[in-house]
Amino acid sequence: MDCTNKLTYYNFIMGDSEESMNAVFHKKWIAFLDGLEVPYGKAIQLRIGNHLRPLLVYWGNAMGSESIDAMCVDAATEIALCVEIMHKTSIIIDDFIDEDEKRHNKTAFHKQYSSEEAVIFSIYFLGKAFQKMHKLSAQYPVLNNFSMGLFSQTLCSMADGCLQELTLTADSRYDIRKISNIISLETSALIKNSALLGFIISRTPTDAQIKLLNDMGDKVGYLFQAMNDLEPFSSYENISFHKGSPNMDFERSRKNLIIAYIYGMCNSKEKQQLLELKNTPETVPHIFQLYKKYDIFNVVRKDLKDVENQVDSLLNQLSGQQINKQCLDEFHIFFTDIMKIAKKRLFTNIADKID
Repeated sequence: MDCTNKLTYYNFIMGDSEESMNAVFHKKWIAFLDGLEVPYGKAIQLRIGNHLRPLLVYWGNAMGSESIDAMCVDAATEIALCVEIMHKTSIIIDDFIDEDEKRHNKTAFHKQYSSEEAVIFSIYFLGKAFQKMHKLSAQYPVLNNFSMGLFSQTLCSMADGCLQELTLTADSRYDIRKISNIISLETSALIKNSALLGFIISRTPTDAQIKLLNDMGDKVGYLFQAMNDLEPFSSYENISFHKGSPNMDFERSRKNLIIAYIYGMCNSKEKQQLLELKNTPETVPHIFQLYKKYDIFNVVRKDLKDVENQVDSLLNQLSGQQINKQCLDEFHIFFTDIMKIAKKRLFTNIADKID
């Protein structure tokens, strides 16, 4: 395949053809679910989604390869399956812990089946991922010394973040530094390591490459989590009832980055009122009033733009490393595109305000 054509890598990974990695992975994922020994492969939450993290595996593999023909597509696909297993498992557990009835307007796993089945299936599902990674490491020696440790580290980071969130106190749930650290563990860990796992199939990364990919993953994870937390505030209806259940659950100290932004802008009296809030009919109107009073949308919007610029800077720094330059340029386009899509979905009523 001619790699000099414009958007060669973009089309190979993201294209509309049945041969694109996006299409290939989706088929492999559905086939994997259909082949499970247990009857949960038909679960709604397992069969929906945009497969962002698996796509990052392919992008990482392409960055470390000299050409498309040099990519280890089969190995990347197996790793991508493992990454998606871990992501879907985190969704099952997250929805169960948060007692959410829906995600993306589809029934949560523990509601489609039961809480007990959600817990046991999560263990089973992660076991499948480790089976695949072990087999893959035996087939590809370059993975053996790196991938299993990185995969285990990712899982531990995500669990650590979840445990930190569960132990947030009434005071610490509004601490942006604590919440940012949880985001780095819960959300960013899998994003940054997806690209890194794909990269190491092609070559052993340098310390500089690992740091830049990690830093970029942290920023991208923060962007996605911030937009996720902002979603309930896109309208009064959303803030009142989100993911099938009341979104503002103050009695269980559920973290929300946007609430932390609001808290940081409040005066001392308002902060005390926030700390004392309970789940009452007056709670949501009060939060929405503060959100509008301090123009939190534009405050967050500015911060997100700053983080986007930091990602751009990190991508420019990566171009100075031993990385496929054309692929890196096309990944930059991919990142810009997914941010536009995410913003458009989030701010459908105010799209003209989004860069």
